[in-house]
Amino acid sequence: MIEYAMRELVRRYRRTLITVGGYLIAVAFSCLLLSAVKGAEKASGAILKSTGTHFIAFIPVCGGDDCPVSALDREHEGFYAGTTPARPLNNSLLISIKSLPSVADAAPCLFYRMKNGAEGEVLTIAGILPVESRATATNCCSASEILDGRFFAQGDGDVVVLAQSYAETASLSVGDALTIGGTPHTVVGVIEAGIKPVKADAYMPIAAAENLIRPRVKGEIADSSNVLMIESADSHTHKEAMDDVRRIMGAEALLSSYNCYKPAAMADLINRNGADIAALLAYLCILVFSLQSELHSVTERKHEIGIVSSIGWSRGNIVTQIFFESALKAFAGWAIGSLLSVAVILLAPASPDGWRLTLIPQLYVSSFLLVLASGAVAGIIPGLVAANRKPAECLRKY
Repeated sequence: MIEYAMRELVRRYRRTLITVGGYLIAVAFSCLLLSAVKGAEKASGAILKSTGTHFIAFIPVCGGDDCPVSALDREHEGFYAGTTPARPLNNSLLISIKSLPSVADAAPCLFYRMKNGAEGEVLTIAGILPVESRATATNCCSASEILDGRFFAQGDGDVVVLAQSYAETASLSVGDALTIGGTPHTVVGVIEAGIKPVKADAYMPIAAAENLIRPRVKGEIADSSNVLMIESADSHTHKEAMDDVRRIMGAEALLSSYNCYKPAAMADLINRNGADIAALLAYLCILVFSLQSELHSVTERKHEIGIVSSIGWSRGNIVTQIFFESALKAFAGWAIGSLLSVAVILLAPASPDGWRLTLIPQLYVSSFLLVLASGAVAGIIPGLVAANRKPAECLRKY
C-alpha cells in the first residue's frame, strides 16, 4: 500500500506539493508562534514568579523584666522589626525554615535602634551576613544597589554601608569614618535599596553588629537575630511558605509581606494558559487544513475510486491507501516545516532587551505526534467517505 501511495503522490505531484506546502506552512508558523509565546511566557514568568516573594518574620518583644534579652536603655533603644519592638531569636530556627520546600532562602538580621553621639541622634543599624544571599537581597539590600564604593566582603570588620538618604544628611561619603557607639566604622559604600522590609541608616556585618549591640543590652545575643528574612520558592507557593514559617515559629510570630504576590501569581497563570490556548488553536488549524485538503483530493478522484472498487478493492484497501497518502504528506510537511522553524529560531537575532525565540525540543515531538494524528484523521475520514460510495455512482458522476 505504501508503494501505491507513493506512486499516487508522485503522479499527482501538484496536489502533493500543495498539501505538503500547507503542512509545512502550518507547522513552521505554529512552531515559531509557540516558540515566541513560550519565550515571552518564560521571560515574564521568571519575573512574575519572583514578584512579592519575600517577607520577614519576627516575634514581638516580651513585656516586663522577664525577657532574656533587652536594651539597657529601653526608653530610647531596642531591637525592632520595622516599627515593632522584636525579641532576638536563636538562628537555629533558620535551619528548619530553610528546609521547607516552599522556602527558597532565609537569612538572619540584627536590627537595632539606638542613640548615637553626644547629641543622642537616633540611628538604626542592620547587621546582615557579609555573603550575599537571595533572602538578604530581596528583603534588605544587595551589591547591585550600591551607588558608590562597594558591598561587604568576607573578613570585613568595623565597616558600614550607608543608606543614601542618611549619607547625604550626615555629609558622609566613601572613605569617611562614622563613629557608632564610640567605635569608628569606615564607610565602604553608599546604597539605595528602595522600599524593602528591612531599611536602616547603616548596614554592617552581623558580627560587627553583635559586638556593637552587646554592651548596650542585658542577656546574650550570640548567634541571634530579631528579624528573619525569608524568600519563598515562588509567588504560587508564597502563601504556603508564610503558613509553614508561622507553624515553625509559633502563634506569637508576626509576618510582614507585600500582597503583590497574589496578582503576580494570577498573571503568571494567565500567561501559561494563554500559551496553551495558542498551542491548541495552532494544532486545530493544522487539523482543519489537512482534513479539508484530503476531502478535496478524494472529491477529485471519485472516478478513480469507482474504478478500483469495481475491480475488487475492498473498503479497507481504499481507506488504507488514502490513509498512507495523507500520513506521508503530513510527515513530509512536518519534517520540512520543523527544519525551517529551527533554522529561523537559531538564526534570528535577539531583541535589544535580550529576549529571543526559544528552541523547545518537546514542541517538535508533540507537533510530530499531532501532525501525524491530524494526517491520520484527515486520511481515514475521507477514506471512509470514498469507500462507502457505490462504484457505479462514482463512475456515473465523473
